[in-house]
Parts: sequence; C-alpha cells; structure tokens
Amino acid sequence: MQEPVAEQAKEKVTPVQVTKVVKGALTLRSELIGSALPSADVNVIPKMSGELSELAVVKDQLVRRGDVLGRLDSKNLSIQLEMERLALEQAQNQYKELHNSGAPQPQLDQAKTSVRQAQLRVELAQLNAKNAVIEAPIDGKVVDVGVEPGELVGQSSPFARIVALDPIRIVASVSTNQMLALLGKTEAEIELADLGTTSTAKITYLSSVADGSGFYTLEAELPNPEENIKPGMLAKFLLENELVGDATLVPTSAIVEKGGSAYVFLVKDGRAVETTVTVLQTQSDLSAVEGELAENDDVVTKGQFTLSDGNSVNIVEEAAN
Repeated sequence: MQEPVAEQAKEKVTPVQVTKVVKGALTLRSELIGSALPSADVNVIPKMSGELSELAVVKDQLVRRGDVLGRLDSKNLSIQLEMERLALEQAQNQYKELHNSGAPQPQLDQAKTSVRQAQLRVELAQLNAKNAVIEAPIDGKVVDVGVEPGELVGQSSPFARIVALDPIRIVASVSTNQMLALLGKTEAEIELADLGTTSTAKITYLSSVADGSGFYTLEAELPNPEENIKPGMLAKFLLENELVGDATLVPTSAIVEKGGSAYVFLVKDGRAVETTVTVLQTQSDLSAVEGELAENDDVVTKGQFTLSDGNSVNIVEEAAN
C-alpha cells in the first residue's frame, strides 16, 4: 500500500524581542571631569609688622569674618596713641586761649590748623592700634597657621590661611563646542564618585576667552553645609544637549543597514514589516528617525538581522538574569 504524502512543512516562526517606538527629544549626554575647590581661599596678611603677643586660633578652627586671630605687641602703639591725644588736647586748649583773648585771625587760623593736624595724628595712632589686631577677613576654616607667639610677623609672609568650603566650587575646563552648548544654562548635574552622590549645582561662571590651551573655564557651586565635599575631590559635570526635539526614537540596535539604506522591522499581526527610515541623529542607545512608524509601534530589537519582510514572528520576553 502506498504511504501518505508527507505534510507540507510548517512556516518558520522567528522568535524576536521588541520595544515600543517613543516620541521625545534626543539628547547628547556628556561628562566633564572637574575638581572641587574652596569657594574662597585667602592668605591672611598682617597690616603691620611686629611681635606676635597672642595667637587666638588653631588649625581646622572655624572662624567668622571679624573674629580675632591674633594680636601684635601694641605697648608702643598705646603709648603713641596716648601722646597724640595729649597733643590734641594741648592744641585745642591753645586755640581756645587765642580765641578768648581776641587774637588776630591769622593766629586763629594757624591754631585751628594745628588742632586738625593733631586730630589726624590721633586717628592714625588709633588705626595703627587697630591694625595690631589680626582679624579673619572671611567666614571659613583655618587650614594653616604660620607663626607662634613671640615671633615677628609682617607683610612679607602669610600669618594664616583660611578657606571657605560652603558652598564648594566645582571647576572644569571645557572645549569650544562644550562652551557653546553651555551658553544660557544656569544649572548642571554634578556627580561625586567618592561620595556616591549626584546633585544639582548652580553655574556661576563660564569664561568667554580661552586659555593658552584653547579651553574655557566652567565653574559651579554646590551647597556643602556638612563639608563632606573636600577640596581636591574629582567631580563630573553631567551635561545634556538636545540634538533633536520632538522626534521619533528607536533603539540604535534596531536599525539595520543594507545597500546604503536603513530600515527597521515592526511587528504587526504576528509578522515582520520592513520599514525604511531616515536616521536624523544617532547616539549609542537611541536614534532619531523619520519613516512610516508611530509611537507605541513594536520595533524588533533582537532577531532583526535574520528577518525578511513578511516573516512570521513570535515575540518573546528577554530572559531574566
């Protein structure tokens, strides 16, 4: 008896993975390496020379502007101030005597000038006495003290160094293209790998003139009330620049190039539909395209290179790790 004819082979079904076509802006994300610096860094220079009689601060001490850091020996200054005050009193008494005695106007004018000169000498002596007290010029932390009581200090070397760490300053060098992309921006995301944090910083400065290496300076400030961000820490500026707005976006991996053309495979009614696209802009993850595809269409992201138009497909989920 003759055997039955074998059944016609079933149509091959290709397993594929898909994702949805989305609408939105395609952005370029870039990273700029920078570093944290104090928002202020001041060397405290005494306003006059003399022997340090009192040191009122130590390293790592927090100070406020106007706090006393040290005092110079001011005995001679105190004596000088007292002498100038006595001289002023004498000049004032002399003027009164001449005035009361009806002295000629030229004598009165000369006596009045003497009084004014004595007043200025008193003011100068008061200023010298004030300058013998060394005060903090900014709020911050004392990170270095260069002298000890009994040593001579002057304007040739710093008495102390104070840095301000709140806010902290983040500085980076940027290229011309990056500088142009930053124009008009007021904020930037800052990643601090050492702390495992990402925060929004206020852009405070973008130079308009390149340095000798052709780069521009970018500065931003971050609040640092706990002073967790230390000067010298590496920081990344995470920047986004819009390349295409309101575009049709597909995974870059979904695009198949063949014969000088680009296309993707959509899944409709269980079959692959080859759809020609024009690539407007592309990034490693997403590309902006034009073509006959709509938001929420299923576009093939795995298995597309083995497909032909009209193939039967089966959508499968990505295997869990």
